[in-house]
Amino acid sequence: MKNRVIVSIAGQEFALLTEEDEQYVQRVADRVNDEITGIARHMRGSSANIAVLAAINLAEQALRAQETADNLREQIKGCLEEAAKCKSEAAELRRENTRLKKAQ
Repeated sequence: MKNRVIVSIAGQEFALLTEEDEQYVQRVADRVNDEITGIARHMRGSSANIAVLAAINLAEQALRAQETADNLREQIKGCLEEAAKCKSEAAELRRENTRLKKAQ
């Protein structure tokens, strides 16, 4: 079910239709607003130019976050593989230990 959420960005109100939770949409809008107002404080330009720079900054942040997440997934995959290898080696050592005890 779609929700109608009203958000304010750069002094303008936008009505958004979304399936997301209203609080989540507001957090997203707040992030966009913060980016736009931060850029507008430090430069003069049209609202379109400021919006494009904000979009570039947010896209860069999203890509960096995606790269970080991908790297973490690879690290986790490596850790899981290493853990499986250690578990297998531990099982083999237990079997060897049992065999040696029986041989005494």
